[in-house]
Amino acid sequence: MTSPTPYAAAELTDREVVLVLQELTEELTAGAAADAMPMDQEEAVLLLDALRRARPEAEAAAAPALPEGAAACAAARRLLAVLAEEPTCAGFAAELLADPPNDSRLGGELAVPGVVVLAATVAWLQTKVDIRFKRGGGKTEFEFRLGKEAADGSTLRELAAVIARLLGWPRQ
Repeated sequence: MTSPTPYAAAELTDREVVLVLQELTEELTAGAAADAMPMDQEEAVLLLDALRRARPEAEAAAAPALPEGAAACAAARRLLAVLAEEPTCAGFAAELLADPPNDSRLGGELAVPGVVVLAATVAWLQTKVDIRFKRGGGKTEFEFRLGKEAADGSTLRELAAVIARLLGWPRQ
């Protein structure tokens, strides 16, 4: 069997794409401290919105919605293509693309595609940026810290733009 290309995701069914993203997310978050991850879907959306607001033109805009239905499946394919080329994910993504998981390998019900895209996006984001969660008084605040490889302050804005494009969020 030849090794898959970053475009092998196009050959998978929507269900296989979601299953691959689920397994990739599990791999990326394995060993992560519980307080280093969003507590729930709402907090994950708040996290991505906080990153989105790192772009000055996004300050006044309302938080975009999580993609649903066909839009979620399209976002899943875009995200999987990016992860297949991403150095931190490429090896494991290639294995999964060569042999996509089936329902029995992961067990349980298939998660909602939009939720899987959200979880995978947050997991991938955490490979790029150190995220600190500050929870208290019923509110959550986020602090983004760039690693040594970040060249300048535009890194967060660029990452925010990539994530907005992957999730299909409208341009500001």
